[in-house]
Amino acid sequence: MKVLHIVRHAQAASRKDHQTDFDRKLTEKGAKTARAVARRLRKAGFSADCMITSPAPRALETARVFAREMKYSLKKIDTQQVIYDGADNASLLAFVRELPAKDSDAFLFGHDPTFTKLANHLVPSLNQPLPKCAVVTIGFETDNWMDICADKARLLRFDYPVTKREREQRIEAEIQALAASLSSSMAKHLHGLDPRTADKLRRYVFKYHSTKKMRKIARRFADLAPKHDSKK
Repeated sequence: MKVLHIVRHAQAASRKDHQTDFDRKLTEKGAKTARAVARRLRKAGFSADCMITSPAPRALETARVFAREMKYSLKKIDTQQVIYDGADNASLLAFVRELPAKDSDAFLFGHDPTFTKLANHLVPSLNQPLPKCAVVTIGFETDNWMDICADKARLLRFDYPVTKREREQRIEAEIQALAASLSSSMAKHLHGLDPRTADKLRRYVFKYHSTKKMRKIARRFADLAPKHDSKK
């Protein structure tokens, strides 16, 4: 399988007086969110064999952030002016199709609307614009870069920086899904109990729900969840 990561550059500073669009650089927040997204990608098991980027500072800086996180040599990052100039899907894919067969994971760093068009061309089901620093990871069922096309493409991952509100909504959705799953599991289990046993269980729960014993059970359940290392 060949894997292509389409990365829109992270948040950049607004254009200042007498400054061209090309010269815009990443903001501090943009660099920070790029590191976070790149780190999640690395932890998901992806690596980098090749990185191609627009030479515009905001795209090149995004590529360098990803390179550091992915342990990829900064000197090996390839810049292509045509990416900044607004290459079409065919031109962008031409770069990728020239990659060596030994490379499995390739990264493209650039701009919108070009990259949204490319991502939606390869994965029509995505059907949405790419937020800043979004990464669309696409797998191709082939061992040859020359053969990559939409017919062989499969969306493996779509990640981007989320706002505080979006993060809270995701957490709430996970809580609701967990509660529904637990309720369903408990209902199936309790359905098979005889009335007397079920009544004893009900009285036990009401009796101990606020005691140390029940809190201990809750802590044991919580310990099953993956740990978050706040130092990372």
